Amino acid sequence: MKECPVFGLYRASRLLTRVYNKHLKDINLSYPQYLVLQILSEKKRLHVDEIGEMMLLDSGTLSPLLKKLESAGYVTRLPDTQDERKKNITLTPQGLSLSARFDVIRENIKKEFSLNQGDLSELLRILNLILAAEKERKK
Repeated sequence: MKECPVFGLYRASRLLTRVYNKHLKDINLSYPQYLVLQILSEKKRLHVDEIGEMMLLDSGTLSPLLKKLESAGYVTRLPDTQDERKKNITLTPQGLSLSARFDVIRENIKKEFSLNQGDLSELLRILNLILAAEKERKK
């Protein structure tokens, strides 16, 4: 399978998701919920469609996920002041406190796979090339 990097990417993605789920079980989060909270911890406030675009999820998939996060007390969903049809999603203090634990989870996973910062930088560089190519292809 050396000539098929997509197979390796698929397997690595599945493995990482499984490992993340193991760590996230302790804080009662699913991997997609973790990703949303991670995005919000960096961006502070986003519209639902912006989160969907970043995660490549449609609103039918994303809305129930956001409702669960809201009922758990991790996010608020408020109408946008400019366009009430849009919802602004922000972390609550409880969500912000939970997201502070994400650095520990990421560090533990880096150790599990013996990854250093150079490895991660290279991986991100390649993944960003793939994502940028997709963005260009859609234009």
